[in-house]
Amino acid sequence: MITQQRLKEVVDYNPETGVFINRIKRGPCYVGKVLGSPDPLGYIHITVDSRSYNAHSLAWLYVYGKFPSIDIDHVDQIKANNWISNLRLANRTQNCGNVAPTKANMSGLKGVYWRASHKRWIAQIRFEKKNKHLGVFYCKIEAAKAYDKAALEHFGEFAWLNFPDDKEVCSVKISPSSEIV
Repeated sequence: MITQQRLKEVVDYNPETGVFINRIKRGPCYVGKVLGSPDPLGYIHITVDSRSYNAHSLAWLYVYGKFPSIDIDHVDQIKANNWISNLRLANRTQNCGNVAPTKANMSGLKGVYWRASHKRWIAQIRFEKKNKHLGVFYCKIEAAKAYDKAALEHFGEFAWLNFPDDKEVCSVKISPSSEIV
């Protein structure tokens, strides 16, 4: 595994831009070349001494002198943004809390889905590998707000929110805790 000293011998890292620049001629890498290539998930990988590393881990090593012992979370959720102020240590639960809705999400809002049999919106949150029912709602915005409230309770500053500014849109709710069979 690479050390901070070796890393600084072969690359320069700009903590304000998150960009790594090659310092010495290494194989096809010329001096001054911007390093890194994205993987299918969007993380940047950099090869040093024939080993591939996540750029965010190398940034952490470069600045703090050691590899992180837990996950590194990208505050803005952009996996290629490796400036040091965008990186923070996170346990697995916290890191999973800072994830936007997937492309498969039909409501467009995290933690919200349509229950056709009841013609209502359902809010739920996944925390520590368990789903928690948050309520049944007429308005999907209210369901999303219920998710946001629970996300803040469970994930704190790591919570990905549907409405970070929490603007009031509608307020018709069926039941915040009723179970649907």
